[in-house]
Amino acid sequence: MVDRDIGLEILEGIQEIKAYKSGKIDLKTRELKTPSWAKQPFVEESGRDFAQRVLDKKYVSTSPSTSSGYVTAVKTTPKQ
Repeated sequence: MVDRDIGLEILEGIQEIKAYKSGKIDLKTRELKTPSWAKQPFVEESGRDFAQRVLDKKYVSTSPSTSSGYVTAVKTTPKQ
């Protein structure tokens, strides 16, 4: 574990903000996105419903050709 000096980090942050406000430096901004693996269930959604929703979104075809919205198994024969 790395020892951090939180007080020093706060002071450096304050100095950086003052330098930005006086026009001496430009701050870099970054947008953080939630990773795809960090999905969470909705409020009051059971674990089973959550799993079904996630798997349906990933694997179920939503094309108009399937009326029920579920993928049907199709038997294929290998080409000769």
